[in-house]
Amino acid sequence: MLRLIFLFFFLLILAIGALFMLGLLRWLGGPASKPGEDTVPETFRTIAFVVLLVLMFGVTSGVLGAG
Repeated sequence: MLRLIFLFFFLLILAIGALFMLGLLRWLGGPASKPGEDTVPETFRTIAFVVLLVLMFGVTSGVLGAG
């Protein structure tokens, strides 16, 4: 159990360090450029949204999932 706690703290320290390095790199990179246009086509976005709704209702009703 103690080894598991030490592993958790070690991973926590690594995650905090990675976030610090990512923030430092973003700060050194300067301001973000403005995106020119949306990269996802509107039809693909609509299809993905409909599939997400079907999946959501299927899981919540019990038709889809581990039932």
